[in-house]
Amino acid sequence: MTDDIVWAVMGERTIEGKDSFSKAINEMKKKEVAEITIEKVVTHGKEGSVNGIMKMKDGKQYAFADFYEFKNTTSTTIKTMTSYVINV
Repeated sequence: MTDDIVWAVMGERTIEGKDSFSKAINEMKKKEVAEITIEKVVTHGKEGSVNGIMKMKDGKQYAFADFYEFKNTTSTTIKTMTSYVINV
């Protein structure tokens, strides 16, 4: 990811910067995932997206969709992320 990454978790918060991103990811580690099912992955140019279902160890299930903008068309470095998560 870029140093100035922006991660918008829709309806929840926006995380800016690599340090804040790392802290947010570490917070998420507390929620144990039992299974992830990826339904679709789409890429074009410097953008990509993925959606699927997360089944948690506590029995809850979430549908998710993540949209990525990469630094440029040949990079794997993420510049921005937008995430949607719905309890199903």
